Amino acid sequence: MVDFIVYDMTHLRYFAPFTESLSRMGFQTRWLINMSGRKYNSIGTSADRVKLVQEIARRSGCNSCEVFGTDSSGVCAVTIETGSPGDRIPERYSSVISMQHGFDYTSPERVSGENVLNIMWDQIYARHHATIKSGCKYLVPRVPISFWHDQTERQSEKLATVFYPEVGFHAEARRACLTLLSLGITPIIKQRKKNQDVPDTAGCKIVYDEIWHPSESIFYPASSVLCVGFGTSAYTDAIPAGLTFVDCTAPSYSRTYLKPSSHRYISCIPGEEEAAIRTAVQNPSRFNSTTPEERDVFTLSVMETVNVQRS
Repeated sequence: MVDFIVYDMTHLRYFAPFTESLSRMGFQTRWLINMSGRKYNSIGTSADRVKLVQEIARRSGCNSCEVFGTDSSGVCAVTIETGSPGDRIPERYSSVISMQHGFDYTSPERVSGENVLNIMWDQIYARHHATIKSGCKYLVPRVPISFWHDQTERQSEKLATVFYPEVGFHAEARRACLTLLSLGITPIIKQRKKNQDVPDTAGCKIVYDEIWHPSESIFYPASSVLCVGFGTSAYTDAIPAGLTFVDCTAPSYSRTYLKPSSHRYISCIPGEEEAAIRTAVQNPSRFNSTTPEERDVFTLSVMETVNVQRS
């Protein structure tokens, strides 16, 4: 049995595609829901969210969906990097599969241990992870698991996904949107409900985290000609998925983030959004699609690495 330790709604973008692949190959899976979280994206804050997670688990081919308990243990666990302090997942399971989510792997609370296999979205982050935790094991899929879905059809209009700033920088975000509109590209402004409100901007569509799976953070970028971000780490899986990304390093601390080495990544400081976007549109996104067969080959290599057999 492979247990997925589901803490937040954000985890669904990774867990659902991986569960689908495991199910196709005959592995038994179980989703264990952590009901104790109280973040904006925690599952236990809403009965409707619990029902949604149970439904997505069912659609993904999961064999059972239960509540995570203090006695939960088994052969193999799948988690998202840091997990939850005090859960001691590596101590409860013979093997652990830990998936990258942005830069959470740099946290001191990250999941670690000789029995942990890290799935990273780019070799640059895998190497960085290795410098933080020597001797760690990792695998890198050709396309991040969050983007394991069928090719998204291009819309009749050109779209760009804009990850809105958490705090401030309204003028810079507005300038980016106006530049896109001037190029005949409709901005899809993506914001998290825990962050600042987005002022209405004519010609733009504003979306928040509401669907969860398929996530707005995945669906819209995959159908966009480019993405624009303000202090986000969304490029960590967007770039390996073949998406062009303009990274406006606002706030300034985001300039210290490890940046991908790719011709699809363009960095700029506040005030340079227009020039960066005009450069980016010359090299639009080319979504890296995957087949179920390719996904299953990678999944099988993961399970062989952690020495878990099919049921």
